[in-house]
Formats: sequence, C-alpha cells, structure tokens
Amino acid sequence: MTGGKLVVWSPDDKQQFPTAFGADGKLFTADDPVGPMPAGYSIVNLDKKPFELTRPAKPEMTLYEPTDAAVKDYSKDSYSAAFDKLVAFLRTEYAFNGIQGKQPDWDKLVASLRPRVLQAEQNQDANAYYAALRDFIYAFKDGHTGMNAGDLFTQDFQTNYVGSLGFNARVLDDGRVLVKYVLPGGPAEKAGMKAGAVITKLDGKAVRDVIDAQPLFFNLQSSPIGTLYSKTILLTRTKPGAQASVSFTNPGGQEQSVTLTAFREVDNLLTELGYNQSQGLVPVELQTLKVGDKTIGYLKINTNSDDLNLLVRLFERGLKKFQEQKVAGIIIDLRNNSGGAPLGLAGFLTDQEIIMGQMQYYSSAAGKFEPEGEPEKVTPNQNQYHFDKMAVLVGLNCASACELEAYGFSKVPGMMVVGQYPTGGIEAEVSRGQIKMPENISMQFPTGREVLPDGSLFLEGTGVQPTIHVPVNETTVLSPNDVVLQAAEDAILGK
Repeated sequence: MTGGKLVVWSPDDKQQFPTAFGADGKLFTADDPVGPMPAGYSIVNLDKKPFELTRPAKPEMTLYEPTDAAVKDYSKDSYSAAFDKLVAFLRTEYAFNGIQGKQPDWDKLVASLRPRVLQAEQNQDANAYYAALRDFIYAFKDGHTGMNAGDLFTQDFQTNYVGSLGFNARVLDDGRVLVKYVLPGGPAEKAGMKAGAVITKLDGKAVRDVIDAQPLFFNLQSSPIGTLYSKTILLTRTKPGAQASVSFTNPGGQEQSVTLTAFREVDNLLTELGYNQSQGLVPVELQTLKVGDKTIGYLKINTNSDDLNLLVRLFERGLKKFQEQKVAGIIIDLRNNSGGAPLGLAGFLTDQEIIMGQMQYYSSAAGKFEPEGEPEKVTPNQNQYHFDKMAVLVGLNCASACELEAYGFSKVPGMMVVGQYPTGGIEAEVSRGQIKMPENISMQFPTGREVLPDGSLFLEGTGVQPTIHVPVNETTVLSPNDVVLQAAEDAILGK
C-alpha cells in the first residue's frame, strides 16, 4: 500500500495503528510510528502526513478497481465481435493454459463454433448464439467455468432435461452401473425395474459409452471422477415424452430390455445434483453422537460463505465444548459445503503452519504465468484444542474454498480423511474472469491457478483424497444409512 484510505475497525480503545509509513516506506512494518486507535470504525487517510484519522457520520470514499479485475464487458458488441474478444482474452489469461489435458484446443474450438456464431448473428437468433456459447463451455474441464444465460438457459433446461426415465444410477468401484433408486410411479417402476438392478445398455449402446458421451450441461467438473459422477446423474434425463430402450438385470433375475417413456420430474434431479441438500439455519451445526457407551463430537460445516464471524465462533465453541466433555474423538463434515472464503480452521487443531498452493496469474509483461503474493498457508490459532481421534468427511460436493479447508484438516497430525469420493478438485480463482456477453449472457472463467513447488496443480483435478475409502458397491449404494459417517465413527472407536 502506498496511499489511499482504509476503513479500520478496533475492538476497543487500547489498540494502536501506524501514523506514517516509517523509514522503509512500507506499511505494517517494524519501523512504523504508531498512535492510539479509538474503538469502532475509523477512516485512515494514508495520503496525509502524518496519517489522518477521521470518524464522519456519513463517510464517502472512492473505491478503486484494478483494471485487470474489472468485469470484461462485451455485451454491446456484435455476436461475433464479442466471441472473438472472449477467445482472445482466454488464449492468454485462462488459468490452465499450458496444462496438458486442461487447455482447450483453441484453433479447433474456434473453427468449430465461430461459423455458428456468425450464422446466429446473421439471423439474429439468440437461441443459436446461446447454444454456440454453451457448446464452447463444454470444451473446458474445470468446475469454475460456467455460464448464466437467464431465460435462454431455462428454455434449454425445460426442453431437454426435465424428463426422467424414472431411476437414479451410480457407477460402482468395479465399473458396473447400478440402479440406486427407482422413482415411485415412474416409468422404470412400471416396467419392473428394482433398486439394485445392473444397467448394461441404453438404446442398444453400452451404458458406459452413453455416460461418457453425455454432456455435463450446467454442472462442469474438474476431475475425472467428478465428471463421471455428474454424467451418470444426467444419464436418465431427457425430453419429457422421449423414449429410450434400457437393458437391465434385477437382483437375482435375468437380463431384460424395456422401452421407457420419460415423464416430467425435476425435484429428484436437483436432489441428485446437491441443490436440495438442507444447509441448516446456521453455518456450523454441532451435536454429540452416542455410539455405544462412547460420545463423539460432530461438527458439520454447511458453508464458507454465510456469516463467517459466526462460523468461526461456532466452530471454536464446538471444539471447546467437546474438549471439555472429553469426547472419544471429533468428526468434521465438509461433504456438502460448496465453498466461499477459506478460513484456515485447521489452525485450531495444530501449532504448525500448513503450507498450501502458490497463486499464479498471467503476466503480459513477462508473457507467462507468474507467482502473485506469498503461498497460501494455514497459521496456528492462539487457542489450541486436542483430540485423540479426528476425522474429516469429504465428498465431491466439497468444492473450491471448502477444499482448502479439507486440505488444511488433512494435514493436521492424526487426522483421518473419510469418504467414498475425494473433494471436487475444483481449485482456481475467478474474480478476474467475469465476462458479459450479448443477450444478457454472463460467463465465468478462472484466471488464477494454484501450484505446488514442482509446478503441478494444487488440488485442481484431484481434490483431497480419502485416507479411509468407503467402497462404492451394492451394499453402500443401497444402504439407507450414512455409510461414510458410520465409517468415521468406526475409525474413531477403533472398530
């Protein structure tokens, strides 16, 4: 910082704050002269010598946005001009340029889609333009890439995805495709399909080939396992009234083929995608779990984007109470936390720093990606809590900032990571990759990537892997119980 104004909050009138830059010209260094700071909010003007501290009733401040962080607004351009600007921006600044398997083939992509953009422009066809941009998105293999297209998206969804064949499927660890659930009254149930059936073909094609060819629509993923999981969910989605031939074998039965006519259904799809998961009324839910004669402390972190102050206080309160109760261990559940702001909560459980990834952005001056700032890290909290046994629960719905929390917890000595799947492997920075396009379409692309010292990507595409893998098989998929939570309880109790 070299100037400008800061909004500063002090919890009481016993704090001090710099009154000048000091001899080194830098703020917040040892040679800064300091002075008292009143309780509450103050405005400090760094352009005054010494700094000017004011407390106006109605403060007015100019907020400055760095040029590279500004939203890229191509909405007033023609379809083709906006598309060309989008591609030119991404060719240099897309976060995963130069990463094998992550960077799209730009020339091939443009050759395929630009003629469609031109045709849509010639016809002034907003739906065709949307479809071209949607297919552009499909070329990316990261969960931070996305598009918001309002009514155009809604129309696409209503036309092509609100029809259900009446069952949910999962790909097992051994590669088979198992029916997890049959919707009551749906076409699959009427055709005699049972939960536990093995699907072999759809419309005469091997079911795994059909899954692999399935577009992800609005649910892009960064990891192969996340992609497979989401594509399997969309396997049974189609247009209402569309027909599909399905070959399956019920438990203990013979293979049979039936023709199913899709019926209109949405709630089950949203539940499968995680959108209908209950997030609770508070960011952290606390409870004690009685397992036999033992007690385990359970902390479910629902989100990292809702009242962060309350989140931290609730989390620490849980640790304090569970330590006082001398619980047999604690379980931290991150499975349905879609992210927000990383808080370094693992710092309550270890007195050692945990080093994470180094953020990189494209530098136009250097013509390559370069580090920005220091590597991210979890710093030890002043208040420390200790438990003999600890487990963190992970899953594919734990994404972005949630994964940074999961990684921090995974590095706490003695922490067990329990799950059927890793975290989503969706780790990048998107604030500089916000794009406005014609027809009120907005798009998002990551421009910052995190890397390890050897240059490999940090978490992106891999996620935090379980150290205790709960198998995905007939028993666990069909179980009415929370098999991951049970596995964590067993691990804490040494079963």
